[in-house]
Amino acid sequence: HSMGGLVTRRAAQLAPDKMLGVVHGVQPVAGAPVVYRRFRAGTEVGGVFDLEGAAVAAIVGWNAADITPTLACSPGPLELLPTKHYPPGWLQVAQNEQVVMALPQADPYEEIYSKTTDDCWWGMLDPKLIDPKGKMKSPLEAHRTALGKAADFHEALGLYAHPQTYGYYGIDERKYRAFGHITWQTDKLPHDDVLPLVINQDSGHTLNGQSTVPLYQQEAQDARVKLKLANVCNQGGDGTVPRDSAQVLDRLQPTPQVVFRIAGFDHQNSFANRYALQATVYSIARLVAEQAPAPVPY
Repeated sequence: HSMGGLVTRRAAQLAPDKMLGVVHGVQPVAGAPVVYRRFRAGTEVGGVFDLEGAAVAAIVGWNAADITPTLACSPGPLELLPTKHYPPGWLQVAQNEQVVMALPQADPYEEIYSKTTDDCWWGMLDPKLIDPKGKMKSPLEAHRTALGKAADFHEALGLYAHPQTYGYYGIDERKYRAFGHITWQTDKLPHDDVLPLVINQDSGHTLNGQSTVPLYQQEAQDARVKLKLANVCNQGGDGTVPRDSAQVLDRLQPTPQVVFRIAGFDHQNSFANRYALQATVYSIARLVAEQAPAPVPY
């Protein structure tokens, strides 16, 4: 289930003959952009009636100050960041509905994850939030070490799949949409020159996904851009893993035997869905049926 699929694929890569086969459920094959969003804005909550989202936020973290100390130096959560196999351009800046900047173009580690708010306004995390108690010798270095381990894991795993792989993922376009891309929104860009938006630091940012960026050296009001992270799930999925990541399961090598695309469940409770259960039982039955019978001892 979920990230367990990434761990299982790596284990199978190292010892494929020790496994009869693998059945994946809702695997974030190419990661999830929402991880970046949580570093800058905390756990997403869809309004006052989103009780489940509020419960998750209470555990994981309401804002960037809660999230960053937990995730920044942990390779496991960082392995859920989008890999190079995720479609490019998932981090966007948009003026109203028009996208004026989109990253990464190729390597998300180089173009996004290696950047902090000390480097540019859209950096993935604020390094001052990594160690609020001040007990680490070098918090930023610890983060970079963990990020390096995540990068090595992604590179080693690639698109490998066990030769006998089955799986299913969510494609719900109504109730369980997910963040397929992350958008910094602004109502107005006072200038046509987008370059400052690419390279400038901010003059201030909040813990819930807001930033103010001076375009030039002058501090005139019309020379600053105010941006806010959109809180709208924009792609079909299972509420956590977007379609762009889940469907990479189809591209694993060697090609999986069977992959089911199912709507109607959320990520955490996917095995409570009867179609997901039927797909899982079918896959296990196929794995067993296709194996040669064990010799009968005499």
